[in-house]
Amino acid sequence: MAVDDDAGRLRLRIFAFVALSLFGALVARLWYLQGIETEVLQAEALTNVLEPVFEEAPRGRILDRNGRVLVDNEVVQVVTVDRNVVASMGDEERFDLYHRLAVAISRSGRLTKVTSIEQEVADPAYGPFDDVAVAVGVDPGLLVFLGERPELFPGVRVVQRTVRSYPYGNLAAHLLGYVGPITRSEWEAANAVIDFAEPGAKTYQLNDEIGKTGVERIFEDELRGVPGVRFLEVDNRGEVIRERAELGREPRPGNDVWLTIDVDLQARAEAELAGGLDRARDRVADAGEPRFAAEAGSVVAIDPRDGGVLAMASFPTYDPSEFINGISTAQFELLTSPDNYSPILNRAIQGNYAPGSTFKVVTALAAVTQGVLGPDSELGDVDTRLPDAGVYVYPFCEDEFEAADTCLFESPRKGLPEASFDLAEAITVSSDVYFYRLGGEGFWRRPAGPDGDEGIQAVARSLGLGAS
Repeated sequence: MAVDDDAGRLRLRIFAFVALSLFGALVARLWYLQGIETEVLQAEALTNVLEPVFEEAPRGRILDRNGRVLVDNEVVQVVTVDRNVVASMGDEERFDLYHRLAVAISRSGRLTKVTSIEQEVADPAYGPFDDVAVAVGVDPGLLVFLGERPELFPGVRVVQRTVRSYPYGNLAAHLLGYVGPITRSEWEAANAVIDFAEPGAKTYQLNDEIGKTGVERIFEDELRGVPGVRFLEVDNRGEVIRERAELGREPRPGNDVWLTIDVDLQARAEAELAGGLDRARDRVADAGEPRFAAEAGSVVAIDPRDGGVLAMASFPTYDPSEFINGISTAQFELLTSPDNYSPILNRAIQGNYAPGSTFKVVTALAAVTQGVLGPDSELGDVDTRLPDAGVYVYPFCEDEFEAADTCLFESPRKGLPEASFDLAEAITVSSDVYFYRLGGEGFWRRPAGPDGDEGIQAVARSLGLGAS
């Protein structure tokens, strides 16, 4: 009997020791986790369960010099699909949802196919918890229709978003430019120069829009707003538990941009350009001459007091609103096709053209300042009259060139009676032969002045030509 009591007490002691050891280990672990590792584990826990969902901010407006709005924002209804909800569905259930949704959107006035919804939702640019826009600019009545049938349209919402609007239509389209979906290379380049620690960082997501051309692109940093963000608390199965509203941030609109453009002068410039091209096309060409094509052109009006651009027009033009909901490949090809005279090309700044007679004032200034025209020059001074028969042959051709035909230059005055002009008259009537003579016999053959045979180039550079 005493032996049994001793054995029982021994077992109790062993059990108590094991229990105390386990309890001590538990206390030590709790102390370690809550005392030493608290901050690290809290940060990891938040990282693991909080998923950010970004909302693009409205862009700033673009205004003319008098404050008239050239580009604005318009609030539209957008149908979105929650990727997290549809990801949990089976294939048949998901297809049925897309089919019902396509029918509802189409009946509201926006023809939509199931395949287009599938493509949008499958776009890798969106995150797993993003709401994917599948129809933009739908009838507001669709909001009521879908809202009354949540059991038929799980994960589907109609929300309000802003898109670009153009109060003056396609006026100044080339100057203003357009926005479009950001490409991966643009996304990488834009985010590479952003400080993500900055509270007001204008970060980009792969489903955002960015300025593509014109003012929209040049002033992208100003026009873009600070995106909003919502934080969703997600469990280890990827299911949303709740939204942490206290951690979120509302989107902040971008800054307005004021231009030197005068909208009235811009409208006049575009009308006169289109009308001038129409008149040129109707003009009857002289015998043996090709007809005037006059398919394209540009106009720029600059304030000589400060260099401000008052108007900049290019023809043919395009409608920037075509890009609002995305543009089809066929439409974009029409805008860029040379056969269609590339309507999207801004000929005022993107076309390469020979300088033409407008460059004669540069040659004239160079001739006077470089000594090609003056009291000691063989060509005489600004009042000396030089002959113009409509044809000019460089007199030193045999000395410097093998092929004499490379030294024959004709002008529009060919066939007219020979005349003679001084410098002022040569500029007035745009005498090509007069300026051929200055360039060939003056700057090239007998260079004068500090810049020698580079005198014209030097004066052109001093006037800002060739500089961006």
